[in-house]
Amino acid sequence: MDAHQPAEPAEITRSTRRVAVVVNPVHSASRRALEALRECCERFDLDAPDVRETTADSPGYEQAREALEEGADVVVVIGGDGTVREVAQALADTGVPMGIVPTGTANLYARNAGLFGHDLQRTVRLAIIGAPEAADLGQLELTTEHGTQQRTFLVVVGMGHDADTVADVEDRHKATHGWLSYFLPGVRRLGNPLIPLRIDLEGREPETRDVWSVLVANTGMIPGGIHVVPDARPNDGELHLAIVAPTKLTQWARIAAAGIRPRYRAPSGLEYRRGEHVTVESDSPRRVQVDGDVVEGVTRLDARIRPGALTVHAIPSRQSIPRVDDLSDAAVARFVFEAHEYGVSRDGGAALVRLLTGLTGDRFVRVKYLLNSQGDMHDLERLVYDSLGEAPRMTLLTHIAEQAREVGTTSDVRVLCDIDDTVKCAIHDDRYPKGTVYPGVEAFLQALDEGSATDPSRPGDLTFVTARPGGPAGLFERYTRHKMDDLDLPPHSIMGGSLLNLHTKTAIAARKIENLGRDRRLFPECRMVFCGDSGQADAHVGLKARRDYGDHVVAVFIHDVVGIDARTRQDWRREGVYTIDTWDEAARIAEALDLISADGREQVERAVKEGRQPEPRTAAEARQR
Repeated sequence: MDAHQPAEPAEITRSTRRVAVVVNPVHSASRRALEALRECCERFDLDAPDVRETTADSPGYEQAREALEEGADVVVVIGGDGTVREVAQALADTGVPMGIVPTGTANLYARNAGLFGHDLQRTVRLAIIGAPEAADLGQLELTTEHGTQQRTFLVVVGMGHDADTVADVEDRHKATHGWLSYFLPGVRRLGNPLIPLRIDLEGREPETRDVWSVLVANTGMIPGGIHVVPDARPNDGELHLAIVAPTKLTQWARIAAAGIRPRYRAPSGLEYRRGEHVTVESDSPRRVQVDGDVVEGVTRLDARIRPGALTVHAIPSRQSIPRVDDLSDAAVARFVFEAHEYGVSRDGGAALVRLLTGLTGDRFVRVKYLLNSQGDMHDLERLVYDSLGEAPRMTLLTHIAEQAREVGTTSDVRVLCDIDDTVKCAIHDDRYPKGTVYPGVEAFLQALDEGSATDPSRPGDLTFVTARPGGPAGLFERYTRHKMDDLDLPPHSIMGGSLLNLHTKTAIAARKIENLGRDRRLFPECRMVFCGDSGQADAHVGLKARRDYGDHVVAVFIHDVVGIDARTRQDWRREGVYTIDTWDEAARIAEALDLISADGREQVERAVKEGRQPEPRTAAEARQR
């Protein structure tokens, strides 16, 4: 690095985000969710979470306030809508994000926020390291026979027969049947007489309407995927009013259809309105349901919206990405890897690119290497070239090039290595039994990965290059990786090809050359070494790489398995392509090129000496040599 450049920032080895959890232990799924969350914290280098359980007398608000006082950076709710609402009330206007792991009956807010229906590991990861998004909070004042109550709501408040329906559902049926427990009580009440309510929206002239129910929604969806209103979003800054007033039973069919397939134009018997403030009054005390909790004896409800009062961890998108400044380098790489593992949509790909391009300098380079060492079809090369579209790919590659120029050339050596007849005897070599791991090759790859410096270099330097396809769901790649499981190798990735690359040696070579070019664009700050064998087209690959990228590809080692003549060896050597019979020869050349240390060379020589010795080549091969 040039003298005028700032010192390299220290590697971030521990995440500092403080995670608090408010958990409702009554729900059967809460214990498993809490265990998954603890495992997630460990996986992302976070301290164990601060866990606080709710009780019947203290359903979540106090626990969340205590977590804030203790300095929590994120408060995760494990529970249903009631617990989520209590924690939301405590976190309002604090800027501290709320993560949600839904374990309740209806989980309405989680459904509306897109946080329901994912597998548990993904859900807890989003709760801890989601994208912080502003969300609205409903503020409610209820006038009852005994005074007034101040409440908050996240989903929907209802006065009328919908509240009676909710009250009819017994807790034991909720636990057994979930949201379906609301269905039959609702059907039984469809023919009930309409009730008179006075409605005042935005302080206009109140109007008295005969209604089945009035629903005031912050978000639009209720149990069964039914949409109370067609376009309510958790962050649109408005309350949405649904006045349900069918005069005939036959109108219920169209009302139900509008809930299943939302339409902006309401059918007869249903009316939509919107605003920031609404009051609903009744001459006689009635039930009101607040996000599924029933309040008895209400004569007036006064609802207002508090735009952006909450911060909620949501699914990353091109508009919103997770904060990573308080995560370790390894945690950032792990997050990108796991997000990639679940599949990258167009919006998700844009989010990952935004996250990665938000990192700069040495931290970006460290995360890049850590990501590439994750393996299993979700390394950096797969993300960039297989999962991203053309525009985000070019954005990320441009950022990679810019950051490489910023950090300058590193001492690291990228090692791209063939497998068959290079690492294991497989096809052309008759000196060893098939499947034999060549003596010294593991030690040589370890030495190259560690480099010539006294301190080992960063992980992620080794990539196995093959023309084999990844296969359906990565089946062939996992088979290839499984073959390497018994080897003593540093963290590594596998860069594959496709079935179209397997029919000729020329096609195999073309794919490997393409892979070398890809790797050069991903790691332009590094020197590269390619290791292959003489049985197929690796020598051609190495020669072309040296001719095209001689400043980048500093050496090529070709393991001779067919008996290359001396003249050809000399010609190749002049171009930086070294033909070797055993890996200790490669180690001595690599040390002379300042690619490995003396200690690394000695370990390779020791491994070759102690390993299985090759059988003599055939007489014809010997004469050719």
